[in-house]
Amino acid sequence: MRKLQFGKVFMLVISTLIVIPLAMADQIQLYQQNGYSYSNGGEFTLKIVESSVGPDLNVNWGFYSDSARNIGSYDPSFQTFCLEYTEYFVQGITYNVAISDRAIAGGVSQGGDPISIGTAWLYLQFATGKLSNYDYTSSGRNADAGALQATIWWLEDEGSDPGKSNKFRNLVYTQFNDPKADNNGVYPVAVLNVTTVNPGNFRQDQLVLVPEPSTILLLGAGLIGLGLFGRRRFKKN
Repeated sequence: MRKLQFGKVFMLVISTLIVIPLAMADQIQLYQQNGYSYSNGGEFTLKIVESSVGPDLNVNWGFYSDSARNIGSYDPSFQTFCLEYTEYFVQGITYNVAISDRAIAGGVSQGGDPISIGTAWLYLQFATGKLSNYDYTSSGRNADAGALQATIWWLEDEGSDPGKSNKFRNLVYTQFNDPKADNNGVYPVAVLNVTTVNPGNFRQDQLVLVPEPSTILLLGAGLIGLGLFGRRRFKKN
């Protein structure tokens, strides 16, 4: 009977860990900073405001390199890019967010739109500080932010092809035959669906790093190990 109960606990922990990244809720603020944005696109600084309303976005924050988090005076924060060209937010306003694998196309929640494999790969490289030829210094960062944003909008069918002069557009073609194919969890990047606190209207979707499945399983194994250690101590007592 005890073995059966422990098996149930094991499955509950694993299933919970897998669901959490896909159903996260938190509150955030969005900002555009000089030197990191380009017109109405480029890098957006996402500040974590409130974590008591759901699992903590600081978990995701930990996956970012120093070149893509805590920029300016918005700690804790990380840099992100938007997915819709014609949807907007107000700086400094507190929004609710939830993590999913789909953007809310045109503000419509039914179905949504999966992000492309090209977008997911580019953002993973950017957020971990490994995006080739991206100027992470202040001298040319805003121009590269604009070029990367234009590429993401094109990949998500929100903008036209930026052309062969765009180095990130060219880079993504060296990685994939079809960079617009759905990511479907291939790379650990998801969508932050941003909504107003009340009454819950949709705003610009943003990108976010999420734990890879191997990380989730390691975390689950650690929790299980702690559980086994606790049971052994209990038996000894």
